[in-house]
Amino acid sequence: MALSEINISLNIQNNRDYPQQINVMGNPANLLDTANATREFRYDVTTFTFTNENSVSIQYKLNGASSFNTFTAILPSKTIQGVLTVLNTLQIGYFNTYTQLGSTYISTYNNNYTFGAINIFSSTTTYGINPSFVSGTGFNGATFSSATPDYLYVAGFFSDYNGTAVFCISKIDANSGVIDTTFVTNSGTGFDNIVYATAIQSDGKILAVGAFADYNGNTANSIARINTDGTIDNTFVSGIGFDNPANYVLIQNDGKILVGGQFGSYNGTTSYGLIRLNTNGSVDATLNVGTGFLDNFSLAGGVDILALQSDGKIIVGGSFNLYNGSTYNGIIRLNSNGSIDSSFNIGVGFAPINDANLVRTIVVLNDGKILVGGNFTSYNGTTANRIIRLNANGSVDTSFVYGTGFNGTVRIIALQSNGQLLIGGDFSQYNGSSYNSIIRLNTNGSIDTSWIIGTGFVGSIRDIEIYFNTIFVTGGFSSFNGTPQGNISNLFI
Repeated sequence: MALSEINISLNIQNNRDYPQQINVMGNPANLLDTANATREFRYDVTTFTFTNENSVSIQYKLNGASSFNTFTAILPSKTIQGVLTVLNTLQIGYFNTYTQLGSTYISTYNNNYTFGAINIFSSTTTYGINPSFVSGTGFNGATFSSATPDYLYVAGFFSDYNGTAVFCISKIDANSGVIDTTFVTNSGTGFDNIVYATAIQSDGKILAVGAFADYNGNTANSIARINTDGTIDNTFVSGIGFDNPANYVLIQNDGKILVGGQFGSYNGTTSYGLIRLNTNGSVDATLNVGTGFLDNFSLAGGVDILALQSDGKIIVGGSFNLYNGSTYNGIIRLNSNGSIDSSFNIGVGFAPINDANLVRTIVVLNDGKILVGGNFTSYNGTTANRIIRLNANGSVDTSFVYGTGFNGTVRIIALQSNGQLLIGGDFSQYNGSSYNSIIRLNTNGSIDTSWIIGTGFVGSIRDIEIYFNTIFVTGGFSSFNGTPQGNISNLFI
């Protein structure tokens, strides 16, 4: 087991009614709450150095004490469900609870603390479903997700999560899978139709766009902003909203909101396919799209995905073939004011232009290169089956070798911190190899064969959210590697 491939998560609970202090591997924390207050510590050994691969250093003291007491927790190895798992038995005090697969490896010390060590996972062995995230029967309809450090917001077209009635949006504890009942109560009847995309603001509020007209009895034509407790945020005034569905929402660094879709107007202002809003929901007139986007049927919009560069330029993707009177098939880069960035030369762009899923996902890399996925089969005359990497000027990056590519639509590309790519969609093959709906690629386009996922998913993947050493996968699927999964799954990576 390589040291550089281990992640650790540790929960510590204060058992007393008075303040305590704890220091885990050099990270101090105050447990100032009353009894049962908890803190969680997460580590990746690429960031933290272990003096011994099989131990963790923990210190503790009462607040006001002159010094910490120190002990070393021993980490004996054990294999559970094909995943190499190191269980922290914390050999001090006495054992209070031990549950093999419930992540409750708990020991107490002097009745002051409870140390509950969750698993440590090695990324060199078979990967699978995280048993700590319990979704039960999951969702009864298609989903996608947005994650915060603590919660997962799942949206889509559903009315039930594991037996609880929820309508097209829900809030779930990202570690346990337990639904937030306060959010359920406050969201009430939720959305009356499908939510296509969400984005989380820096203050935690959730922007949702889609084909809906109502949120819990409030008029909300294709856009709404929701507070963290599930109530609607009435400080976001969208008026009569959009005249047709909005497909994607993206929050700029300055808090302004980009929305793309099939619409021709927003709250009475004409804007075909793309608009930028101020934080209060009013139109930001500094983005001028002219006659805007038209799709291949000469209808307004056709914008399915948006990406921002660090210089503020906007990359727009979808099934359109015209922008402000100029031919652009499937992709274009705009300056922040809406004018065309002519330095991004796409030639004839993507084909076939009559496909509604032409460009579905765009990722801007740190070096300025651009990954694009969708249902295209060529880019500017170059064969490219559903994936390609472009240079910053729009030319093909030939160092990304995809071979015969994918045999079905790529719907999402998620970028790991090490540059590897998690790709999901409707495919069953990549470059001649069988991979059902999900795959991990190296930075050069080759398959990462160390990520062993068995038979993969039965169904379609719409979204992938990276969450510490796991990923949340959402979409329209019924199982992963033979295990039933109701349109949501939490996998180790």
